[in-house]
Amino acid sequence: MLRDMWNAMLFLKKELPSQIQSVEWFTFNEGYRGEAEPRLIGLQPFDETDEVDGTTRKWPYMDITTLQEIRGILVARIVAQGMPIHIVEIQRRPQKKKGKNGVTENAEESFKGLVFLLDDQDNLEKWLQHFLSEIRYAKGVVQKVVSRCPGRAATFKHSAASGDKVPCKAAVVNALDKMGIEIMKQLQESEPT
Repeated sequence: MLRDMWNAMLFLKKELPSQIQSVEWFTFNEGYRGEAEPRLIGLQPFDETDEVDGTTRKWPYMDITTLQEIRGILVARIVAQGMPIHIVEIQRRPQKKKGKNGVTENAEESFKGLVFLLDDQDNLEKWLQHFLSEIRYAKGVVQKVVSRCPGRAATFKHSAASGDKVPCKAAVVNALDKMGIEIMKQLQESEPT
């Protein structure tokens, strides 16, 4: 999902350069970067003294058996129509799920994404630190922390639209729409019929 979301953002920038000025990922150490290979921000494990149940304590890890590989968070900034909009995605653990035909298939955990537009861009690092701490307690349920964002924020699903040539394109368009950036019409005009 992280890869599909990132690729969809890059696709939209390429398709609509007048609407989307830049797509960058963010980490605390490197700031904003536009390289094609995004980096993630690793979650902090809980301290031994934190009073949390076992499932919550294991949530920051990708492998709950070894508790070695830390789960990452993708923070991306899309500057669309001059507005710096951030999209946050949680790294998902692989799973096995039964498909519609009854066959077990490879899948991932399912989380909603977070999109936000800060009132003051200088609050980004402080807000992200708060989000990264709180999302561990919420075990990835972004709806539980979205209301604390110092600006406009919303959650979004990763539903596919019929005819999507690029996975997650509809999810990125939906996220931007929630922040008042309507690009669907321009996108339809740019696509050949």
